[in-house]
Amino acid sequence: MISNKPPVTWLFLALWVFANAVGLGVGFGLARIVALTIGGEVFMDTGAPSYGLVNGALAWIIAGAVLGASQWVLLRPHVRWANWWPFALVLVLAALAVWGGYEDGRVTIPWIPGGIMYGAVLGMISGIPLTWLLRRRDGVDRIGSASGRK
Repeated sequence: MISNKPPVTWLFLALWVFANAVGLGVGFGLARIVALTIGGEVFMDTGAPSYGLVNGALAWIIAGAVLGASQWVLLRPHVRWANWWPFALVLVLAALAVWGGYEDGRVTIPWIPGGIMYGAVLGMISGIPLTWLLRRRDGVDRIGSASGRK
């Protein structure tokens, strides 16, 4: 069977990490602008900026949409369900904002460098198994070798 999908190489992993770092960096940058426009920020004891629940959740939703779009670009040629991926990330990041980032009635939003760092770590953690799974699906077990499965 001939596939029109591009092969998944380990370059995919590097691009995945980059897309996650840029996606969360830009996403949190836009999120902070929107949150500041809607309502002011308050600095917590740790120095982290925080926002009300609605502003904070909206900001994390924006970050999720930007991250989802950056991941979608890479997933689109490889999986049929890629069009649903940005929507799934919006829901996940909204839940994280309320559940994980909520403290004393406030939601924290990372600074842009923090978003880039979080994105790179997220990209490595999720990218290694994703790359491996996509390579296995395509019949490649090791770098440059086909497994011989049909």
